[in-house]
Amino acid sequence: MSWGTTSFGATCPYALLGLPTTASDLEIKRAYRLSLDRLRAAVGSSAGDASIDQLDAARWAYRLLSDSEQRRRYDAERLASVAATKSPAVAATTNEHSASFHGSGKVYARIWITNLLLSLLTLGIYSAWAKVRREQYFHRHLRIDGVGFDYHGDPRAILRGRILFVLILAAYSLTRYMPPLLATSVTLGAVLLFPWMVVRSLQFRAANTSYRGLRFSFRGRYREALAAYLGYGLLTLLSCGLALPLMMWRQKQFLIGNLGYGARSFGFHATRRMFYKALWLPTLALFALIAGPVLALIFFGKSLIFVVGALLASKILVPWLILAVLLVNFLVLPYARMVALNLAWSNTHLDGARLICRLRFFGYGATQLSNWLLMVLSLGLFWPWAMIRNIHYRANHFAVDTSESLDEFIAGRQAGASALGGEAASALDMEIGL
Repeated sequence: MSWGTTSFGATCPYALLGLPTTASDLEIKRAYRLSLDRLRAAVGSSAGDASIDQLDAARWAYRLLSDSEQRRRYDAERLASVAATKSPAVAATTNEHSASFHGSGKVYARIWITNLLLSLLTLGIYSAWAKVRREQYFHRHLRIDGVGFDYHGDPRAILRGRILFVLILAAYSLTRYMPPLLATSVTLGAVLLFPWMVVRSLQFRAANTSYRGLRFSFRGRYREALAAYLGYGLLTLLSCGLALPLMMWRQKQFLIGNLGYGARSFGFHATRRMFYKALWLPTLALFALIAGPVLALIFFGKSLIFVVGALLASKILVPWLILAVLLVNFLVLPYARMVALNLAWSNTHLDGARLICRLRFFGYGATQLSNWLLMVLSLGLFWPWAMIRNIHYRANHFAVDTSESLDEFIAGRQAGASALGGEAASALDMEIGL
């Protein structure tokens, strides 16, 4: 049976939608919807003809994969084709391309001090240009297979975004002088603007980041950010931390699942169950620290207040609270972040390429803790070196695994890539990092 008019590789429906061959029906529908949104936005641009062709290809891919019988026949034919063109030994070979970071703490410290002084002298106006300079330094020294990334942000767009952000903060600071109803409305408006700022920031950052000439893109929507950050954040608070794995899973799904590279989309395949299975220990620890005092107050009431008063008088409670805060910030949360990063990136694919993240808690935790200690001892002056050490450790434990050389992989994606996502380059940057 013929599956298309071009070569087998170019008409693979999984590749067209940025999906693995094990994708579920729900994942296929979601990828198809995201592809339609992205390609329709590109129609009418300089790459309009290519976008129309890609729209037709996406519709064809969805029709094939959504029909269970056609998909079964296609998979059988695909596997037979792979077996006929590659020997088992060749098919099983992979190429792992490690990331590396070559920045210097001494060099970045000079950049940091210069940026800080000029930002202070210009009352913060230069901070937009400072960010571009900082991002270009980090991007160009972060390399995969020996090739660095690049950053193309326009400082004027960043400045416009920061001015708007300052205006929002100013409006919120004036709520104390407003009537209660108006103050509540302004506060609620500022809270609801937060997901919008996240989306615009991610769009700007992705559209202005490139690797080997191809730019990234981000297609997340406001309502997705609203659910991921405010909805699941509130659920985590109300559950005294029990929904922490669910919140982290949803936020990583939002960040990675809406990310694109060239004309391809990243596929995020980590599940909620995987996050709960890996994060059960920090979740229970957080629940005990948050829910313990609340439940004790409910069950023991006035007697507990008496006990707390006695502990305060004996100067035992305050050191215990300080210890609990330190445990949460330097043990529980760093461990949860590390596990979430490993799970999220190691279950992400891009058109046949698999990402690998192998952070280890001892090294990751030691890096974080030593950075904080050195910043405290240096009164904050160690900050540039802390940034370099943090990125250096993460980069050294990250890799991309492909079945071909990275040059061949990128070349195969450049042919069909257009300036998709370029319209987001004019989005406002709100200084909210990925």
